[in-house]
Amino acid sequence: MKAMVFAAGRGERLRPLTENLPKALIPVAGRPMIEYPLLLLRHYGITEIIINLHYLGDKIREYLQDGRRLGLRIAYSEEKELLDTGGGLLQARAFLEDGTFIVINSDVIIDLPVTELLKSHRGNGGIATLVLRPDPQADRYGAIE
Repeated sequence: MKAMVFAAGRGERLRPLTENLPKALIPVAGRPMIEYPLLLLRHYGITEIIINLHYLGDKIREYLQDGRRLGLRIAYSEEKELLDTGGGLLQARAFLEDGTFIVINSDVIIDLPVTELLKSHRGNGGIATLVLRPDPQADRYGAIE
């Protein structure tokens, strides 16, 4: 199984921290944020990863390289202009098109039961499964009903 990690954004809400460092590399508890979803994926045996890059993407590539240090195989999808979620997925489709895949943001620190999630996804015959959490400020982003 494969996964895509979104890491192309500018991290505007974290300025000035992101002026010279992409949000994905901001340290949280001693490690760059992007390592948390990568290690979660590896824990569940998902080791083929593609990461989209745009803003300061060279720093992410320099840090992660080919992923071997983390027990992963990492490929990159360079976005000359920011493509947003759908555009990023579309650009990476050749990497992802051979089966079920997981998409996760580089800035989430979550203990997600991936095995159960995939079992539910397959059991329900869905084309996509979203993992959501309640947010008291959902009106800032738009609500999903």
